Amino acid sequence: MSSQHRNISDLKKLDRQARKITSNSSGKHPLGSTSLIYLPRALGGRGLKSVETEYKQIKIKSAIRLYSNNDPTMSLVRAIEEQATTHGHQSLLKESAKFSEEFGVALELSFPEPKCRDRDGQEVPLDKLKRLLKRAVTAERQEKIQEERWQGISSRRVTKQDMVNASGAMHVCAGQKSGEEAAIHAMRNIFGGDETDVALLVDASNAFNSLNRAAALCPLIAIYVTNTYRVPARIFVVGGSELKSAEGTTQGDPLAMSMYAISLQPLMFLLQNRSTAKQCWFPDDVTGAGSLEEVKQWWDGLREAVPTLGYYLNSKKCWLVVKPEKECYAKEMFEGTGINITTEGRKHLGAALGSQSYLEQYVGSKVEEWVKKLTRLAEFARSQPQASYAAFPFGLRHRWTYFMRTLPDIENLLQPLERAISDVLIPSLIERNCSEEERSLVALPVRMGGFGLINPSDTAHAEYSASVRVSAPLVSKIEAQSHETPEEVEVQRLVYVTRKEKDDRLKEKLEEEKALLPDKTQRAVDLACEKGASNWLTVIPLKDMDFDLNKREFRDAVRLRYDWPIPDNPSVCVCGSLFKWITRLSASVEA
Repeated sequence: MSSQHRNISDLKKLDRQARKITSNSSGKHPLGSTSLIYLPRALGGRGLKSVETEYKQIKIKSAIRLYSNNDPTMSLVRAIEEQATTHGHQSLLKESAKFSEEFGVALELSFPEPKCRDRDGQEVPLDKLKRLLKRAVTAERQEKIQEERWQGISSRRVTKQDMVNASGAMHVCAGQKSGEEAAIHAMRNIFGGDETDVALLVDASNAFNSLNRAAALCPLIAIYVTNTYRVPARIFVVGGSELKSAEGTTQGDPLAMSMYAISLQPLMFLLQNRSTAKQCWFPDDVTGAGSLEEVKQWWDGLREAVPTLGYYLNSKKCWLVVKPEKECYAKEMFEGTGINITTEGRKHLGAALGSQSYLEQYVGSKVEEWVKKLTRLAEFARSQPQASYAAFPFGLRHRWTYFMRTLPDIENLLQPLERAISDVLIPSLIERNCSEEERSLVALPVRMGGFGLINPSDTAHAEYSASVRVSAPLVSKIEAQSHETPEEVEVQRLVYVTRKEKDDRLKEKLEEEKALLPDKTQRAVDLACEKGASNWLTVIPLKDMDFDLNKREFRDAVRLRYDWPIPDNPSVCVCGSLFKWITRLSASVEA
């Protein structure tokens, strides 16, 4: 519902942010499931109260209070309710029995001690009934949301390749293998060519919410999209009002990206026919590169065509990266467009496009940020080493993996990050300073006897080469501005070969490092390489499943893994012999 169709008095009742949302896009990005609206915020929902659910719970609690109330006048009320139940009239008892069954609760209403039982027949204290009902409602909604998501995921798997083929090679958000990395590599190659003067990085305003659904032309998913988007989504706004979203995609829809990519195909073909500038989309970010005249013609065509497709340009956030010798001509040609112009470079899909100095400045600022995060993680590691260790392979390290795969020649720029890992994080985790050989060992994957604390300076070049190799077929299609996507068989072959070479390289590295270690440590590494020996390092330390270790247990386990000396040991074992860890473990087994 557009803001021009709303009464001005209604708009005045909304808060400032809601008015902005209403005026700009007729609503926020809608949720994919109604159940998410009522799911608690802690579980990813909006935490709104359901009137229907509250009504049912009040009925159940009212019935229990009726039969637990010792007031003599309540006996008459109970008699009336029981008579209404017998004669088939509407009754509190009938409603409470029906609603409790929906929540998986059985009521035994007998005066003066009514009882409540769960699905397993266990009696539930009445003071905990509210909590039980809340858990039952949450579980039901989670199950419904999960079912809806699996339906969407199944539809996506069935239609994925057809959606990729329909989206083409120049819009890489529909499920193309390494699509984002391919877009970065392709645009860097195009911008580096002698025939290219500029690259225009275009930004759109609220593109996902303003998408013209009628432009999504794909017979394969026509029925799915019709069923999903036939009824406008209800969007609740602060102040008690509501909007109806009739455009754009729905948050949580597994096919939303594919639908968005397909809906912009008419615009892509129109621009391709109008200008020879090379373009690439991901998903609402588009980049056009070529000579100044070509890119200006491409920009004019984009500006004229986008309103009918629901793609509204935000020229204040658009950047023209131009080569230094063309700067004056670029400013003259793009005067009055509102586009920002730079000769240094600009962030492109999370990577960097432009000069080497900008790349170094951009990566340097990121490294400073990562070093601060590592230092903060090391502070937690002093008291919670296992949880801090889990945060590294499961989360923190992936902040720079993407940069290593998309930016060339950054090995030296990552040296401060490596020093933070080796000199700050590792000593905090295991209370031990590693030698150069031990540092190389713990950088290996845990399945190869390592500790998973990678050395970013050593792995940056290999990661970038792997990304270039795997994305090469799609990169060539983007550079040629071909709509056809690469052969899936060829892409899978490159992925397999790249993984095989990485595995062989790591095995060779392992043998080299083992040769530099003492014999006892070599034996310990061999044991750590056995199947299942490193499971305790690859699981999330969940306390409910007894996967968590205290700091002494974790650090002792790491030292045993590599046969490093363990401090603060007793001189004599409980069995009376000289204390050794192998003796202590044997005594524990015999006991």
